[in-house]
Amino acid sequence: DVDGDGDLDVLAAVAGDDAVVWYENDGSGDFSDAQEITDQANGASHVTAADLDRDGDLDVFATSENDGKVAWFENTDSAGTFGPEKTIRPGAIGTRSVTPADIDNDGDLDVVFASSASIERVFNETIHRSASFPIRHTVDPDFDGARSVYAADMDSDGDVDLLGAATNPGSIAWWENDGTTQVANWTEHVVDDDYMTAVSVHAADINCDGKMDILGASRGDSKVTWWENDGTNNASNWTEHSTTLVFPKSVSAADMDSDGDIDILATSDDNNQVLWFENDGADNLSNWTKHTVDSMFMGASSVYAADIDGDGKTDLIGSAFDGDLIAMWRNDGTNNVGNWTEHTIDASVDGPSSVHAADVDGDSDLDVIASINRDSDVVWWENTRNLSNWPKHTVDDFFGGTTSVYGSDMDCDGDVDIVAAGGIEDAIHWWENDGNLISPTWTEHAVEDSIDNPRSIHVSDMDGDGDMDVLGAASADDDITWWENRGGQFALMTEDLVSFATAVAGTSGVAVLGVTATHRGRVGDSPAELTSLELLLEDDEGEALSAFHANILISSIRVYLDNNSGAFEAGSDSLVTTLEDLSSGTQTITFDDGDPLARIPVSGERYYFVVLDLDSKAYPSVWPDFRITHLTESTSKAEDFENDNPLQLEYTPNVISSTFEIVQQVDFALSHTESVDPVQAGSGLGNLVYQIDVTNHGPSSANTVSGQIALTLPEGATVESISDGVLLQGSNAVPSIIWSIGSLSVDATETTTIAITVDSSAQAGTDVIGFTASASTLNGTVINPDDDETSEFTSILAAPPTDTPTNTPTGTPTLTPTPTETSTNTMEVILTETPTPTEDLTPTPTETSTDGPSPTPTDTPTDGPSPTPTETPVSGLGGYDVQPQPVLDGKIDARDLIEWLQRIQNNVEDSQLLFGFSQYWQAGE
Repeated sequence: DVDGDGDLDVLAAVAGDDAVVWYENDGSGDFSDAQEITDQANGASHVTAADLDRDGDLDVFATSENDGKVAWFENTDSAGTFGPEKTIRPGAIGTRSVTPADIDNDGDLDVVFASSASIERVFNETIHRSASFPIRHTVDPDFDGARSVYAADMDSDGDVDLLGAATNPGSIAWWENDGTTQVANWTEHVVDDDYMTAVSVHAADINCDGKMDILGASRGDSKVTWWENDGTNNASNWTEHSTTLVFPKSVSAADMDSDGDIDILATSDDNNQVLWFENDGADNLSNWTKHTVDSMFMGASSVYAADIDGDGKTDLIGSAFDGDLIAMWRNDGTNNVGNWTEHTIDASVDGPSSVHAADVDGDSDLDVIASINRDSDVVWWENTRNLSNWPKHTVDDFFGGTTSVYGSDMDCDGDVDIVAAGGIEDAIHWWENDGNLISPTWTEHAVEDSIDNPRSIHVSDMDGDGDMDVLGAASADDDITWWENRGGQFALMTEDLVSFATAVAGTSGVAVLGVTATHRGRVGDSPAELTSLELLLEDDEGEALSAFHANILISSIRVYLDNNSGAFEAGSDSLVTTLEDLSSGTQTITFDDGDPLARIPVSGERYYFVVLDLDSKAYPSVWPDFRITHLTESTSKAEDFENDNPLQLEYTPNVISSTFEIVQQVDFALSHTESVDPVQAGSGLGNLVYQIDVTNHGPSSANTVSGQIALTLPEGATVESISDGVLLQGSNAVPSIIWSIGSLSVDATETTTIAITVDSSAQAGTDVIGFTASASTLNGTVINPDDDETSEFTSILAAPPTDTPTNTPTGTPTLTPTPTETSTNTMEVILTETPTPTEDLTPTPTETSTDGPSPTPTDTPTDGPSPTPTETPVSGLGGYDVQPQPVLDGKIDARDLIEWLQRIQNNVEDSQLLFGFSQYWQAGE
């Protein structure tokens, strides 16, 4: 069945085409055209199929005679899509046949092939795996008094369905698996909802029509029944065939007489009977011949059919709950009651409840396994091929109230493990066999520790993935449940390392997850190596981060190998791999092939740290809270170190880190220089220059940064220019500068320069002129405040003495203001004198400007000193309009300039006003 649809397809090797092909069966015996698997098999000679990679589907093996190859092709999707050729054995001579089989009994398929020269075997040294049952699927939570569970493909669709029996009041049903194995997709089909106190259910093809029929035992109705499956899944179409049996305890099926059809087995605990009903081909069970194997088997609780003595005939083993007995009945092949030879296996057990048979010690014969209810034991007896000698081996002597037992290879390692249910323990556990053929040792593992009174268990591959899952019926929980086996060849147990609520932008080495990579194979396997980790970045509400946001928050994700200290230490742990360019949502961290730091030793483990380097530019308004998830359920990957074959990951739930917030911390360092100290008054415009630097030492970039500069300016000192900033005049006449810096990345520096003119009127003094500067940010915390402020104070030397004029000026001043083209902070003013014989000082302004015609003053003083305004100029342009014509209208003209010059000469107003006026003039105001 290449495509897993429940019917048989056809494989072919076509020598003339060098091809291996398959033909799909549509279910009615009509086949598709050839679907090519390969056309590179030079002289294709043989083809067969088996599940080599244990993923639940059939892979294809082929030989090609001309090039001497043995190869296999992986069925990649369980539907007949095949991957590229993988060579098992190259260079043989005339390869003609291949057969896969577990030659060394280690749980994986080896290969035997025939060539023209020899028969050879190739051992498969794949890494072994674990068994783990982390996912519980409750198929029916309301199956009242669930007592028995079984599994079979009831609808012939290629997947395994579930069957159940319930006691209250009594029901037989089966649940259809749609192939997805999701709980919501199981469809219940009731076979009989009036089957009183149903205690056992089984499935077999009783009438040999290719469809699975259902068997049941009813204590309330005292009967054993089989229901004929007509293939419609309609409850009304199940035909019932019953026979009387007082208080039956169990029912099962096997070919007891080797005639090719299925007979029915049953026990009756009240009648102490073990018996079987011979299938004569008739549908009516009441007409079948009843064969009593034992009528004095006290409290017969279970029976199991298998060839115990290896003679090819089906024998029986059974448990007698009241008789405290485990026994075997040897079938001599005559079917006569008197010819069943009973052999006591153990008569010293207290209340055996269930038996099963499997080759526990790997010696190719069937041993006996049992659950002992009142002893709370799980036990197996070794088949020595001497039916009178059964050495007893206790697997567990303290598993309360064992009710059911089953032997199967749960971890796919080639040996038989044991599963059991404990009714008092309220648990289902499995015991791992270490494979020691002489004396196996057992490791106990829980399947489920919270199930109320489990009465029946079964083992089957429910999800078609190639490993055995566990089924259970719990009478007190009223449910039918199965547990998915999600073991693997390696495991990635992950822990959350986030114990902090905030992390600082720009911080390197923030350990968020710890990952224990474990090799799940055994001695003799090759090492494993990690190939990738899958990580999901999302906010605190589970929304995935976009690539844009991820890269703003995180500059890189790194993986370190622990140095065995258990704590992240960037200096001593080993860097394994780094991811810098982040994508949306899921991040794939890849490892270099063959890197010894990514290697996982056989049966060993290594501990890795997932570490974030937070970008210094990250800021809370982008995405304040986020978390990181290790996707351990299916996506992180490893491979066989020696052969690069992909390995199966053992299931563990995805591990989500605690949510944490990105915050900003900045460390401002302010410094400065001054051009001169002391400064001489009257030595020129901008004769004192301060340079102030702000540097951000991180760790975070700073946003919305501003500088505050408080100035100390005595009379005669004015700000000439500011390279970056705005001058403010405070209400208390203390000037200050607001410096809007904006963003300041780590280790970046911003500079402003302040030029101050100290004119000749400034009084001499020590440290009388200066500033105090600081910086702040709205989006972060400032740390290390020792150097986040700087200040300077400069002394003034008096202006040198000048001759005082004794004569009154006789000239007429002419003022030509010339706006400079190269600066927004200065204005050139030219003052000249023109001699005139008059005694009156009549200022006649003459203005030359590139901005338009010279304005003509409308009012010229005739004599006396320059008029002094009677009100202080207001802020804005209007404050400079001190010679209005005719009203204070905010228009600035040459008359106003002359007025201000006269005031400055007479020390009436501060020269800062002239500087301010020049700024407005230059701006074209």
